[in-house]
This record gives sequence, structure tokens and C-alpha cells, in this order.
Amino acid sequence: MSQQMASMNPAAQASPFQPGQDPDKLYQSEAENLAVMEHFCVLDGIEDRFLHNIVSKEGF
Repeated sequence: MSQQMASMNPAAQASPFQPGQDPDKLYQSEAENLAVMEHFCVLDGIEDRFLHNIVSKEGF
């Protein structure tokens, strides 16, 4: 069990005498991942969907 947990966290296996990961590189890669992400919101197009439902219920 402890071996599985250690394999999930590569930082736990690093020797204390070796340099760790550069925080600037970590933040830069995370910023790139967020920039590539597509924005999605449930409320996109809500006006059109709402008006379509109102019109279809009234029978216009």
C-alpha cells in the first residue's frame, strides 16, 4: 500500500539532497494548461433557450 502511495507522488521519492522542481516552471505549465482550457458555462445561450420555451408554450 505504501509503495502505491509513493508511486502516486513523485515528490515523495525525491532525495532531500537533490534539488526539487522549479516552482516557476510548475506555475508556467499550469498557466499554459489553463490558457488552453475551453470556457464552458451552463448559462451560455440562456436567453435564446428561455425565449424558445416561452414561444413554444404560448403556441405562436
